[in-house]
Amino acid sequence: MVDILGYTIGISLALLASQAVSALLAFIAVVISDNYIGHNIELRRALVLSVISFFIVPLIIPYLGLNYPYLNLYFPLISWIILGEIILNNDFGTKLKILGVAFFVYYVLNIIIQPFIMGYLRFLN
Repeated sequence: MVDILGYTIGISLALLASQAVSALLAFIAVVISDNYIGHNIELRRALVLSVISFFIVPLIIPYLGLNYPYLNLYFPLISWIILGEIILNNDFGTKLKILGVAFFVYYVLNIIIQPFIMGYLRFLN
């Protein structure tokens, strides 16, 4: 629990660390895919996209009060699409390739690596 201005927020260190690692690795995947796709995305824009879509949005989802299955998978996808349309200057096909690479990496990380990180950090506490 984190106490900010008298409000208790239930964000664990393990969740923050695992989301940060997922966002960072998705950013790295987008940058590395530039050699194969040729989308010429700026590093700053790729970092903004990955931090907002893969770090901030998954941390906000539990506090929305919505109870839909797989909401934590849909909201980052929706935010990535919207931000990609706003920030990126490429054609739709290139944006779709960038979306596919980033979301493949993000979902694989959420399924495979995030439980290991959260379990390890909970063990340390």
